[in-house]
Amino acid sequence: MNAEEAALQAYYDRDEERDRLSDGRGQLEFIRTTEILMRRLPPPPAVVADIGGGPGRYALWLASLGYQVEHRDLMPLHVSRLQADAAGIPGIRTAVGDARELDLPDASVDAVLLLGPLYHLPQETERTTAIREAARILRPGGPLFAAAISLWAFRIDGIIGVRIYRKHPVTLGMIDEAGPVSRLWGGSNTYASWADSLLTELRRGDQGTLQRLRAHVPRYAAATDASTAELRDARLIIAREAGFPTWWELVARAEKSERDEAERKESWRRLRPEAEALLAGWTWSGPVSIRTAG
Repeated sequence: MNAEEAALQAYYDRDEERDRLSDGRGQLEFIRTTEILMRRLPPPPAVVADIGGGPGRYALWLASLGYQVEHRDLMPLHVSRLQADAAGIPGIRTAVGDARELDLPDASVDAVLLLGPLYHLPQETERTTAIREAARILRPGGPLFAAAISLWAFRIDGIIGVRIYRKHPVTLGMIDEAGPVSRLWGGSNTYASWADSLLTELRRGDQGTLQRLRAHVPRYAAATDASTAELRDARLIIAREAGFPTWWELVARAEKSERDEAERKESWRRLRPEAEALLAGWTWSGPVSIRTAG
């Protein structure tokens, strides 16, 4: 398990996904998604593959309509949750599975839901593999429903939706600087760690990483083996997938982001007593900072 997969596992092990589609915003997502699905789903008892289906909210809904459901999810916790919730409900088969390598036969389902996996797969080659797998198990002419997350999601959802700046005011400055979404998900040490892990996977012969090597390192464009890859090659892959032509440009930008974040945190630390006093209706006796639009 690499660093990205470990972080994903830790997030879903918090067991918050089971009720996510039951609150106000989540319920709206569920209702809108089911409305779209009903436009193109074949009539029951068609077989629908719910790939990356989480704890099974859509699988249970499909089964209630009379569909036969093949549910797969990468997280064992999600599979066990659905097994418990679907006890006594006919038509649901669930198992741990990876969207990139499904255990279902060719042309074995009438429709595929790919509502979760794509935005958890950071590499284009992985997303392509997942879509190809979905197409492989789908009978000719069947619909494939896929979900993605907009580049503007952090601004729209985080700032306008949940108003994350109320708890973390520094995010307003960060998002204005980053544009629609930042390509930098960690500091320079994070990227160095990813490069080390990627090199291990390359030398181990992982086919997915070999494809990444071919795509981003010219001297390996026609390679059939990655065992001779070097750290510089892994670093170049990480840099180019993050949108930078060289490793050192990625590191420089990451280090600048770290410095900028530290400055924002220090600025907030200085302003926090003033802000809290104003929110509480107190009169602030210290120095007042005033920013004007230039």
